[in-house]
Amino acid sequence: MSQSINKIIITGADGQLGMEFRHLETQFGQWEFYFADRTILDITNQESIRNVFDVIKPDVVINCAAYTNVELAESESDNAYNVNARGPENLALQCKAHGTLLIHFSTDYVFDGTKSSPYMESDATNPLNIYGKSKLSGEQKIQSIHLEYLIFRISWLYGTFGKNFYKTMVRLANENKEIKVVDNQTASPTYSRILAFDVLTFVERMESGRIKPEYGIFNYTNGGGASWHSFATEILRHFDIIPIAVPASQFPTKAIRPTHSKLDTTKWVRSTRIPIIDWKIALQQCIASDRQSHSGEQ
Repeated sequence: MSQSINKIIITGADGQLGMEFRHLETQFGQWEFYFADRTILDITNQESIRNVFDVIKPDVVINCAAYTNVELAESESDNAYNVNARGPENLALQCKAHGTLLIHFSTDYVFDGTKSSPYMESDATNPLNIYGKSKLSGEQKIQSIHLEYLIFRISWLYGTFGKNFYKTMVRLANENKEIKVVDNQTASPTYSRILAFDVLTFVERMESGRIKPEYGIFNYTNGGGASWHSFATEILRHFDIIPIAVPASQFPTKAIRPTHSKLDTTKWVRSTRIPIIDWKIALQQCIASDRQSHSGEQ
């Protein structure tokens, strides 16, 4: 890393992952954080980005802005590409002009799910749906423009903020409804708070010289693998509910999803020296945080 870090902009600051960075702000008090939602910084608008950059002059931009509705993307492809591809392109252009490190998040859905073993960063991509295609396009645009970037491919992101699978299961449990969950799609659940903490720790270690700066694409998930059903089972056992396992064919969707999209995180561990936490342990941390917040202790 060519310079010390003072200022970090978080785009998409009102979303699930952006809120996690906001939650962690005080733990990384050596940096000034600027949290920008779409009303402050619209990544699809070059002038909006330019204005914010000119005022703040950030050393790092962490892009949490994304179009994440996999199903709706099939009928809103223009919106998906605008946010997931043109947005990162706009950010990369400004980051290059200002010498700013760009951190961006992609997805396991850039792969088609036909590989029997976990996907490595170097494996051929072949997204099956518009969401995956738009995210892959965003990766490629960043790579074609800017050299100092970190792209993290993540899977099955969940947490206590925003809309996600964990919160849906908790809601259904509280509604005392019969819960059916797909059991023939597998990946690795990833707790958004641990992701945010580890990403900031990675940047901290690069800045301090503890590790050699390494740019490029990294796979990041919590450890181990799960089906949606086994993920749901771990959540719902706290409610004494056992979900019913069903094949994906029982939930017809416009968007085709990969059957097996587990990511290999060897490169992450080797480069960052930050261990990967097993997804079940990460989930317990999420549940504990959720309960604490609802009890008014947080």
